[in-house]
Amino acid sequence: MKKRHSNADTRGAIGLSIETLVIIIISLVILSAGITLMYQFISGAEDIKSQLDIKTQDELERLLVGQGKKVALPLHIATIPRGDSHIFGLGILNTYEATENFQIEIRLNKVTDETKADITSQVNPQNIAAWALYNTVPVAIESNANNKEAILIQVPKDALKGEYIFVAEVFDSNNNLYGNPQTFIVKVV
Repeated sequence: MKKRHSNADTRGAIGLSIETLVIIIISLVILSAGITLMYQFISGAEDIKSQLDIKTQDELERLLVGQGKKVALPLHIATIPRGDSHIFGLGILNTYEATENFQIEIRLNKVTDETKADITSQVNPQNIAAWALYNTVPVAIESNANNKEAILIQVPKDALKGEYIFVAEVFDSNNNLYGNPQTFIVKVV
């Protein structure tokens, strides 16, 4: 005897198949949105370096090549409204006789409020240091060549108003400080 499937069984099987198909489609949409978002972050970081304006590049070239400075950071004061960002340019000239790898480190040095009172103890230095987006991978520079690196400072909307003093340091492959530490100031308004 043949067993017949009822209409309820058929409808249930179709309903289960449609639910599975909907879950797969939603998963693919979420996956593609995640990949798109990741691509935007990566391409945004690459765009930062290309956004160094001509004035900054010319000044870096003048300081590095014309004056022979090992490390230079021109135009080192910027007024940035909360929620905005600014790009600083840091130049490195390799005076060694061979190609050298240089590492950049940026740290918060001091914070003052609008009355110039020291409020460094009121902020978390790690949170403020996270404002800086820059190349943290060692940069290989040939002998007597220079390299220009972008430092993007993104000020959050909830930042305290005041002056934030940062220090950029460059280290060689032996972890020795290379050149002079460069101070730059962010005035948050």
